[in-house]
Amino acid sequence: MSSDQTSLIAVQSVIENNTRTIRNKRVLLDIEVAALYQVDIIHLREQIEKEKARFPKDFMFQLTTTEYRKISKNTKDQQLPYAFTESGIMMIGGVLNTQKAIKIHIQIIEHFVQLYKETIQVKGLTNAINLNTKEEVKEIFTVLQQMLK
Repeated sequence: MSSDQTSLIAVQSVIENNTRTIRNKRVLLDIEVAALYQVDIIHLREQIEKEKARFPKDFMFQLTTTEYRKISKNTKDQQLPYAFTESGIMMIGGVLNTQKAIKIHIQIIEHFVQLYKETIQVKGLTNAINLNTKEEVKEIFTVLQQMLK
């Protein structure tokens, strides 16, 4: 396994293991995003402040004290964390300018593209399963074969 594949698996693992739902959105907290991009949390927050216009509320929002208390025992932080949606996670990669962050940004995009493709395939399979004719059954096998490639 190449180091790029290993790194992509690590990126996928961080995203899958740390994603939570807040305000009906799937998000990662800023500390997790900083770890993902391998940058210091202070640097990440500085970049957020500099580039605030790039982060509308459907990309990123700051947690309330109540929200933060529900998910963390460490409520002594000076600043409430930011929560990033998938769009925000991708956007922050565009404003972090270290070589490592750029490489990881590419891997994150690849991860989300892969998830999108899998979602499309599952939708195709679901549509095919709802059909009954011989031709429609052939479609099911075609979709399954594509998923196994």
